[in-house]
Amino acid sequence: MTAIATQRPPALATPGPVQPKVLTQDGLEEPAPPLDPHDFVSRSLTPFNAEPRITALLEKGGFYTPQRLLFHRNRDPLPGQYFPGVVRRSAGGEEDVSWMVQLEVEDELRMEWGMSAQEAGRVYTLGELKSGWGAPRVVTATLECAGNRRSEMSQVLKTEGIQWASGVIANIPFVGLSLREFLLSAGIPDPYAHMDASALANVAPTEASIATHAPAWAHQTHVHFVSAQRSDLLPAKGNDDDDQENDASRSKGSSSRRRNSWFASSVSLATAFLPSQQCLLSWGICSNADALLPTSSSSSSSSSSSSSIEAGSSKQERGKDKDAKSMTMTMEEEEIKVEPLEHAHGFPLRAVLPGHAGARWVKWIREIRIERASNASAPMKDDYKMLIPTQTTTTSAPADPEWVPSFKSAAHRAQVMSVLPPMMRLTAGSAISRPVEGEHVSVGPSGTFTVQGYAVGQDGSAVQSVSVLLVPDTDASLSAPELRARYSQSSQWTTATLMTRDAQQRKQLAVAQRADEAEAKPWVWSWTLWEVELECPAVEKNAERSWALIVKCSE
Repeated sequence: MTAIATQRPPALATPGPVQPKVLTQDGLEEPAPPLDPHDFVSRSLTPFNAEPRITALLEKGGFYTPQRLLFHRNRDPLPGQYFPGVVRRSAGGEEDVSWMVQLEVEDELRMEWGMSAQEAGRVYTLGELKSGWGAPRVVTATLECAGNRRSEMSQVLKTEGIQWASGVIANIPFVGLSLREFLLSAGIPDPYAHMDASALANVAPTEASIATHAPAWAHQTHVHFVSAQRSDLLPAKGNDDDDQENDASRSKGSSSRRRNSWFASSVSLATAFLPSQQCLLSWGICSNADALLPTSSSSSSSSSSSSSIEAGSSKQERGKDKDAKSMTMTMEEEEIKVEPLEHAHGFPLRAVLPGHAGARWVKWIREIRIERASNASAPMKDDYKMLIPTQTTTTSAPADPEWVPSFKSAAHRAQVMSVLPPMMRLTAGSAISRPVEGEHVSVGPSGTFTVQGYAVGQDGSAVQSVSVLLVPDTDASLSAPELRARYSQSSQWTTATLMTRDAQQRKQLAVAQRADEAEAKPWVWSWTLWEVELECPAVEKNAERSWALIVKCSE
């Protein structure tokens, strides 16, 4: 699969100082997350949305994105930092583990699986989740908003939503509990129980592979992640049901409106249970990922390291799931240093769903439900969907001039949206971080200049190659897609060097596999950083010319 990007998005305006206050979902004012306006572009305050400038993201962040450079994406106002049940840090750094997570299994499924009402409605404290399954997992994965680089799409046809540039993406070593292990210990049946560990370890985390290996019932059963953040498309107030709503009544699910008035998402049980999908319930970020040394290693390229590690003794039993070990790197005795998630990024608990759109990585998780139906909250039912018109070419406006105006009708829009599937998995993509749009580049004696950026694979497959093309920007009226179309078959592409990690990082994060895992593929959820030196054609002395850069990546 090949993905192509063109470095000519609309120029970003320099923002003023970020406002110090944001409104929470309860209508209260709280300090906004601190942002350096030199590093961030503020998109909106309520709900709070901001993205790092891509140069800051890669040059100040590097392979691992620090929380201070993690984008802020919220469809709705933030929950307050002190909303009921939140874990509060004391001055001494200790945590009051008062945060509760409710497991709720639909009655029909509970009876089918022989679970007691107590088992199907258990409440877990954050402390239990953090300590009840042995050593935590660390999964390095790229978190990307589905709207990343939306401003480029708008060059052809104005798109709805925030006009993001290319900074709504991050690469983070998340710390947490394997979702597979959690569900197994809760008594949820394993869709892959018919497979041995070796075969299961090699099941690719793709829709086609999952469809082949998981039974039908697992595709028709869903794991729901329900947030403490309200969703605004369904009314939360104004009727008898909702006026009395609180955490206790919400957990009982006494009305569909109440159940669906919270930000939520769902994935099939077949996806949640697949070891290679590496889903987590995360409470923090590993701040010393570079220092975790594998006990053994095999040769690995810079773009094909396993993105999952297990700290502590390899003899530690991890819950009830022996098969899950096949996707885990065995590490020397080394304490994982965990930086707790910041409140704005989901503290105290969020979902990590590698390969899926960021909207599905629910923050502030309060409930995990198991149901036949997929989630019906507004973010799944009424938003985050692709409305694509019929076009004569991929770079043209809609063939039907009435297509865009037709969506001014709320009834027509609702009808179309109701039959569209929600956006779930993301495709491969790439972007340029340096030079930036409009930058003046001085060419040295060698006649070359440096181009840098990132690329992301798809479904656990690493990016294998990145190519860059420099072309004269003689017609500034051409959009990025039109430039891509014009030069897609050019023979002048230059292959970039994959700079995912420097030599020391490659040594530290090399693939570590036990003998029984020798044939298992190391699935990769991390991005790839790249760099290339391009030769600039000769121009007159002290002259300036305008050029366009195009990048494409292949898995």
